[in-house]
Amino acid sequence: MSILSISKQALPIAKGLLLAAILPVAAAWGAQGEAAQTAAAVAVSEPECEPDMPEEREQQEGEAEPEGTEAEPGSDLPGEGAAAQEEKGSPGTDRGAGAAAGTALRKSEARPMPRPAASSAKNLPPWAQRVDQQEERKMGAGRWRRYRTHRFDAGLTDTQRETIEQLEAIGYLPGSAKRSGVSGVTVHDRGRAYAGLNFYTSGHAPEALLMDMDGKVLHRWSCDFWAVWPDYPTYPGNENTQYWRRAYLYENGDILAIFEGLGLVKLDKNSKVLWEHPGKAHHDLEVAPNGDIYVLTRETRLLQGTHRTRPILEDFVSILGPDGVEKKRVSLLRCFENSEYKFWKRVLGWRRGDIFHTNTLELLDGRIADKVPAFRKGNVLISVLMLGAIAVADLEQEKIVWSHRGEFRSQHDPKILENGNLLLFDNKGRVGESSVWEIDPATKEVLWRYQGSKEAPFFSRTCGAAQRLPNGNTLVTESDPGRAFELTPDKQIVWEFINPNRAGDHGEYIATLFEMLRLALDFPLDWLSQTP
Repeated sequence: MSILSISKQALPIAKGLLLAAILPVAAAWGAQGEAAQTAAAVAVSEPECEPDMPEEREQQEGEAEPEGTEAEPGSDLPGEGAAAQEEKGSPGTDRGAGAAAGTALRKSEARPMPRPAASSAKNLPPWAQRVDQQEERKMGAGRWRRYRTHRFDAGLTDTQRETIEQLEAIGYLPGSAKRSGVSGVTVHDRGRAYAGLNFYTSGHAPEALLMDMDGKVLHRWSCDFWAVWPDYPTYPGNENTQYWRRAYLYENGDILAIFEGLGLVKLDKNSKVLWEHPGKAHHDLEVAPNGDIYVLTRETRLLQGTHRTRPILEDFVSILGPDGVEKKRVSLLRCFENSEYKFWKRVLGWRRGDIFHTNTLELLDGRIADKVPAFRKGNVLISVLMLGAIAVADLEQEKIVWSHRGEFRSQHDPKILENGNLLLFDNKGRVGESSVWEIDPATKEVLWRYQGSKEAPFFSRTCGAAQRLPNGNTLVTESDPGRAFELTPDKQIVWEFINPNRAGDHGEYIATLFEMLRLALDFPLDWLSQTP
């Protein structure tokens, strides 16, 4: 009988068998004895794209210490009182140090989906609630969420479901094209949308797609994880091997792609592997003008002082050369330790496992350094989900030199705009609502904000991105519902895309849309005509 099919009651036995099978492989990958034993001791799975934060807001700078912060209430990460959750496989810890990895059990068998907080779950519509464990098992490979629709509500007749589908397919803006079905490009106001090319990654497969404004796929890149790393010390069912969290497109058609928490790969226009870096890359990367690659990486270790017995995930900014060879690595934990900020220490005291969950990295070009010196050229802007903070790290001093914690929560994708302001995707500032903010980084004043409504809901519990376009519009990726849409400055939707990749008996599940990027129409495509 397969280890992955063993019942939950036999999980301890399964862990032992799996450890015995995988530890020799980890050692062959260069795992040092102490690191391998530490990682093996926890035997937990990779974290999801973003673990949820508790519904109780973290205290702000200057507030009194909360009582009982040894284990955070409602956290998806194991605390001192969360032995049962850790036994099932916590999403908050890694499996090895650097390339040396330990073991993990299949997510669907070892870890239940996180529970919604009692204060908010009852207020969420069916499409916004978490998929339960039994349903998730049916999805197979990839990363899927419920499709935002009432078409699959209980008690409806087939005729009623068909009517809902027809109504959903109707364009709702003047000049938009009427589409059959509710997938692909559903709204396109050619007069107001920014014309360009669209590049995106999706949870249905390890691939990236380039499409035009009408949804026609122009090119596709793909790569099987096991073809790149046939001996990688992780289990075959690891969902992070089944999609790319992010990708970067070069002007010659080459791409970089992140297998979340596992590694980084570079492919040519024909999807041929040029090089691979099994350095636990995760979430985000950026290519510098000189060709160097800045990428978030992580490793597992024990932390003297606060985490001496339970391993934690430590996030790094790694700098790779154009050939994929690491040139430098800076610990973000050390950057906070060297800073004047104190709030992170209180959070660190009761966090376990994935203590930071850094999800964004932007290399600063110094355009606002005269207004905010911390944003000088060469520093990096980061988003640290578990701290509820965005920050600037000076990689030379290895120090956090600027930080901001606002009304946003579980935030993603901060970036500096051409006008010097900061754009931010706020996942859960309010219960069941996401929003996009434009902030003045000098005064921290909110200058512009978009959020949904009951008539036009907007909510992504995890992931999410926002891009300011040259014409002043904003392209938003609402990841969990598999949707991207373009907003005018006065918040009118002039372009919309719904991920066509579905799963389930009735197509009720939609693949996560990790990020949709709009490229200019003059982006070089000479390589496209040379592709077989």
